[in-house]
Amino acid sequence: MYTVVAFDKSRDLIAPLAEYLRGYGLAVHLSKSILDIPSEAAKHAADIIVLAVDGYDQSALDTLQDVGAGSQVPTVVWAKSNDDFSGIVYLEVGADDYLSQPLHPRVFVARLHAAIRRNRIAAADAKPDQRKGASKATFLGWEFDRYLKTLVSPEGRRIALSETQSTLLDALLQQPRRILSRSDLIRHLGRQPAKTTDDVIMSHISRLRRKFEPDTDGARLIKSERLTGYAFNEPVTWR
Repeated sequence: MYTVVAFDKSRDLIAPLAEYLRGYGLAVHLSKSILDIPSEAAKHAADIIVLAVDGYDQSALDTLQDVGAGSQVPTVVWAKSNDDFSGIVYLEVGADDYLSQPLHPRVFVARLHAAIRRNRIAAADAKPDQRKGASKATFLGWEFDRYLKTLVSPEGRRIALSETQSTLLDALLQQPRRILSRSDLIRHLGRQPAKTTDDVIMSHISRLRRKFEPDTDGARLIKSERLTGYAFNEPVTWR
């Protein structure tokens, strides 16, 4: 049984589905205040957080940032109406998925299960204890040295990386198969999201991908997730 900690602003999206969700292995704990979501998630050992809102909601954005700052629990935003702009904002800030009405309950269940599954795969691949103090990451015969800022191909070809390229690759390799939003990557670079455009990140990622060619398809290694961000698409070993 997975534990869902949720806030339902109008109490007409998630609340009526509580028993239905239980039938699919999802126990729901409804929080009275969106401000209590981080503490409620910790209290109930949440497997996933759901924020049901009317649309663009600053308190939901603040909660996403609070949860993202110290938790690996995936968060799904469910809006009463379809608004592409709001969806993009939620995903950029850190939501793992964005849903809108109308939505069949069974689809809702499947999306929650998918978000939990992705998070567990990413957590297993990350191996935090292995990364602690490690300086080199290996994948598909490649080796990345975070201190020397170099890549070594399977054939032994040494490739120098810029400071920015090394920082972005380091961030992606630390959480393989976990989507990092453009805002996440901007913060890894030590910059302000409001002052750094998506185009800048896209440009740096494009240059980084080319470092793997012609030996490996860089776009396959660093996968683009539409409207969300980027993820490193292979298992990684740190030493």
